[in-house]
Amino acid sequence: MKQLVKKKALPNGSVEERLVDETVGGVLQWGRESSKDMDWFRTEIRKVYGGRAPKVLDFLTASTYRLAMRLRSSACSGLL
Repeated sequence: MKQLVKKKALPNGSVEERLVDETVGGVLQWGRESSKDMDWFRTEIRKVYGGRAPKVLDFLTASTYRLAMRLRSSACSGLL
């Protein structure tokens, strides 16, 4: 993890600066969906599921679609 200063423009025209933690390396961060690491994960997961991507089902969070996008599979999400 590394710390970064993120700037956000506010409606009144001022800019707010916040110190945030960000991952370094790995596959967790957005923008890494096309990496060789993700291709390896997709291949290994498809081996387990008979050559196809698994369906991602989630009933608690909106992260379902992010995971499905990274796996290149279908998703279904809802709140109970």
